[in-house]
Amino acid sequence: MLQLQNVKVGFGDSVLAIAEASLDIRDGERLLVCGAGGSGKTTLLNAASGIVPRLITPQVLAAM
Repeated sequence: MLQLQNVKVGFGDSVLAIAEASLDIRDGERLLVCGAGGSGKTTLLNAASGIVPRLITPQVLAAM
């Protein structure tokens, strides 16, 4: 299972590449991510896989 809740990824001070993205993928389900160039598809998948924190130094806006 993969679950993301209210994911925000930003580059710079004011540019949000992803704002408030949430998804819930259960075991055995497949997901198609489609959109225009530059819409954040790769950034979303990088965030879901944990790559984004290693590529950039994220600013933590809230902790659980």
